[in-house]
Amino acid sequence: MSIWKYADLLPPLAESQRISLGEGNTPLVRSRQIGPAAGIKNLFFKLESSNPTGSYKDRFAVAAVGHLLGAGKRAVLATSSGNAGSALAAVCAAAQIPCCLAITESAPEGKLRQMLAYGARLFRIRGFGPDAQVYDAVTQGLPQLAVEMGAAMQISAFCYA
Repeated sequence: MSIWKYADLLPPLAESQRISLGEGNTPLVRSRQIGPAAGIKNLFFKLESSNPTGSYKDRFAVAAVGHLLGAGKRAVLATSSGNAGSALAAVCAAAQIPCCLAITESAPEGKLRQMLAYGARLFRIRGFGPDAQVYDAVTQGLPQLAVEMGAAMQISAFCYA
């Protein structure tokens, strides 16, 4: 099971470019406390931690990488503070393409280990995320680097603290 079950509802993509790690189809769990306290009888939560890398961002990553392959790109250059980087690294590993990630200093150690385990190349940038000037400098420089790499760019880390 994967998000491609819903391919008719997603932007068109050839079946040969659809990658799946088994993402999606995560369980629904009925709320026992919040729903009743709010007077909502049928409140459910999705257990997105059941996705392959533990995040809902696996859904985005399989679609993004599939579409970049469809556009003729053969690498990913992205920003991340954790979950998106892990998801992209996993999908890139499955697609056998390079994944380079500009990551925030505050990215969780567990997510960094996941990214590395999938073979991603990491660039941990001091001030990236909380410092607007650093963020702007990084994101303004990435498009040219993406062109030089023949990569598609994915921006997901954004936070001015």
